[in-house]
Amino acid sequence: MASCLGLGAAILLILLTPKDILWLFLLIFTLAYNLIHLIVRIKVEHDGTNREL
Repeated sequence: MASCLGLGAAILLILLTPKDILWLFLLIFTLAYNLIHLIVRIKVEHDGTNREL
């Protein structure tokens, strides 16, 4: 369900925005995602998880 809504929003975004703005938005989103992923990965590797196995 969520993936269908996300796909619909992405298609509307592609159709309604000029191509330069779309590529700039995609670049900013990708950089932000990679930065957050890197921070979370370093934090988990450094602190470990709180789960007891």
